[in-house]
Amino acid sequence: MFFLDCPFEKQYNPAESIVGVVSKGAKMKGTFAVAGLITLVSLPLMVGCAPGSFVKGRSAGWETIELNDSLKGNYDLSWQKTVNAIAQDYDIEMMDKGSGYLRTSWLYGISGGSNYRYCGRITVKYPEVREPEKFEVKTDAQWLHKPTLGVWHRGWDKKFNREVSTILSECLGRTVSPD
Repeated sequence: MFFLDCPFEKQYNPAESIVGVVSKGAKMKGTFAVAGLITLVSLPLMVGCAPGSFVKGRSAGWETIELNDSLKGNYDLSWQKTVNAIAQDYDIEMMDKGSGYLRTSWLYGISGGSNYRYCGRITVKYPEVREPEKFEVKTDAQWLHKPTLGVWHRGWDKKFNREVSTILSECLGRTVSPD
């Protein structure tokens, strides 16, 4: 038999070949099992599901927040505090003090969602602008379901809604004593 003397070429040994095939097959199965497990675990992250707090298809509706005693009846101060509270963390897209309407632009990455596939916005309205006693707030959320087609699912986010309501209530709302 003639063999080339090459350091990269392994000599053929029939006794080793069957063992090599079996052990190589076991290694390959293990590799595929690990790769499959990694794919199954990371598939939801690659696909990009909406957070569990997302409620598809409907709006949260308007929540009424009663103004605290220092702001009641003083629209200018109430409006300014509203704008300041929202502008700290959100970009204001539309604002009309005369009608008491304010809406933020979409903020991406709310409630731990993807920074480019999940977003929310806030809308505030004062039903009475002369001597306000309350204001109303609503949140909306949307999730990019099919990025290649640009298909968004609209709805609202429970966590985002609660955070916004809490922040605005603390800044402008009436506090009730715990007793």
